[in-house]
Amino acid sequence: MIAVTIKSSSQKIKQITISGHAYSGEPGFDLVCAGVSTLGYAILNTLDYKGAFKKPDCIYEIDEGFIDIQVLSYQADYQVILETLMIGLMTVEESHNDNLKITKVEV
Repeated sequence: MIAVTIKSSSQKIKQITISGHAYSGEPGFDLVCAGVSTLGYAILNTLDYKGAFKKPDCIYEIDEGFIDIQVLSYQADYQVILETLMIGLMTVEESHNDNLKITKVEV
């Protein structure tokens, strides 16, 4: 199962952590894992393109089956990007709730 934790404060996303594997198909052919990975990497690339990691306003960590994005400094455009990730993950969860679970935490 892929576990996603979204930490927010005053409706601002502070951290998104994605960990685990969906096991909805054979390794290399698991469409849920592929979709979640694509969303995660697309968002990281977009944040990088916007300069979020140069200032740094955000930091990230990537490992096998793991993506963690932390917001250090509020920027409206970064929030829109992270909300896009959240909504994309919620869409995957709607159709594959046996393979992906999102937990939202107010911090």
